[in-house]
Amino acid sequence: MKRTLIIFLSLSIITCIFCGLFAKRQYLDLTGRLFYTADTQLLSKYSIVPENKLSKGGYITEREALEYIAALGGYDTDLNDRNKWYWYSYKETAPLDGISDSNKGLLIGLTAPDSQFCVLFANELGSIDLDKNLTCGNALKYITRLTSETFGCTDLPDEWFYTEVSQTYDRAFERGYIAQSLPETANMPISRQNFYALAAKAAQTESCSGGYAPYYYTLEKYLKTRTNDSKKKAEAEQNAEMLDADIGFDNDLSLHFKIKNGDWGGYRWSSYFKIYTADNSETDFNNIKLGKNGGDITSLEMLSFLFELYPQKPQKAQTEYRLCQTNAYTGEISRLMKKYLDIKLPRIKFVKRGDAPQAASFTKGSHIIKLDGGSIKKGSICILRTYPSCAEGRKNAPCRCGVFIADKDADAQNPLRPNYIEGRFFVGSDVIITLSTAELAGNEKDGFTIYVSPESKPIHIN
Repeated sequence: MKRTLIIFLSLSIITCIFCGLFAKRQYLDLTGRLFYTADTQLLSKYSIVPENKLSKGGYITEREALEYIAALGGYDTDLNDRNKWYWYSYKETAPLDGISDSNKGLLIGLTAPDSQFCVLFANELGSIDLDKNLTCGNALKYITRLTSETFGCTDLPDEWFYTEVSQTYDRAFERGYIAQSLPETANMPISRQNFYALAAKAAQTESCSGGYAPYYYTLEKYLKTRTNDSKKKAEAEQNAEMLDADIGFDNDLSLHFKIKNGDWGGYRWSSYFKIYTADNSETDFNNIKLGKNGGDITSLEMLSFLFELYPQKPQKAQTEYRLCQTNAYTGEISRLMKKYLDIKLPRIKFVKRGDAPQAASFTKGSHIIKLDGGSIKKGSICILRTYPSCAEGRKNAPCRCGVFIADKDADAQNPLRPNYIEGRFFVGSDVIITLSTAELAGNEKDGFTIYVSPESKPIHIN
């Protein structure tokens, strides 16, 4: 009996020691294994993390971590940005329909449609729970993708093709982000402070972008550039010269202006001019022809701009706009405002009227539009809109708009053959196109009314 008791106590002690060591190891896997040598102050220095959150404890959610990663990598998360239009057209983004625009913009932005460095992929978007705590595995996955490397013109980052958690951990270990590669901790939540340290370390990591002339960079270098760039842009806007001009609108809504207190200087083409809406969002007019002391914006240019806002954003179609002259893009310095002219549009009212055109088909390249009924009169304003194919039935889906004038009567036997389409109308693959018509009435003094027909049934373009 005594011998049995001794054996039992010995086994109990061994079991306790083993369990204690195992529990300690798991604890270290969660917090102690990450390699914290980076200075987290740089995150507040470059406005990645607010100063009042830098010392905060606890865990961090997926949403907040991804917001910081987006800021760290300079990703564009504005859903209204035109670069997002292309990516939004993919069917993989359909699971995002039920979330807010800010969250949608964040997730789509991190797929980096205009960059090779994706932090997220389309097939992951529907499974991300932004309100859950960020895990160690996801933190390392995002950071290693953020700092991925290429070594040739046609290379893709290895991190894109990892199928095992252990591959991500091994890569993080190689990069010096963690002290040990322990994939079994992948599902454990990472503390906020540990994530900050990991992000700061990543910001200082040198990465290679390959090609004929490969170069090495750090995210901190880009942060410095963006910070200096923002300061220069703010200074330029503050010091920009405001021009005064006589501005007039013809009955077709075309705009003419003559500058009274100076001139544009040497920059006279649209590549050096931008239009800003009242909320500071940027857009373009195509081929604005500006003279030294004035300029013209044609009726079609103005209508294509307004129809792209209507019906998605009708509130922006009756506001003030700013025509800004900028200097040429040089090196790492963004175009800086030099001179600007504020333009106030006359009162514009949109009214739905008439029947939708019966568009049956659209031919890419020639842009021939066949009707299967009804007619469109010569001189009618015709509006073509392109939507992502997966946007059918969605509300407020982004669109690209083009406007042309019908130069002949059109019906089922005589298709529309536009010679020129004004605006940002673009026909890619897997999109839908709609046609509508409009009539313009009124004048600058009394205001304009634009009568717009409903859109035709969508035409799918493969």
